[in-house]
Amino acid sequence: MLLNKPTNISHNLYSDNPVVSISCNFLQNEKEWNYSFNCNTKKYVYEKFVRIDYDAYRNSKEEIYFERDFENKKSSIVLIKN
Repeated sequence: MLLNKPTNISHNLYSDNPVVSISCNFLQNEKEWNYSFNCNTKKYVYEKFVRIDYDAYRNSKEEIYFERDFENKKSSIVLIKN
């Protein structure tokens, strides 16, 4: 999915729920980012991309860059200024 190539996802091994959740955290220039999505074996259900900031006490706060809910047909995208 990240490579924009066809993929094959098997059903959830631990329950009868067909939705699979996948998340990836990564660091760039001391900033933490997270890309996560939910999908069933046929289509995307939900996806979100956020930057995670921490205060001096290591409390986290997410800044959402985009969020899409395919089932409810809702999306939000933040334009990034250089």
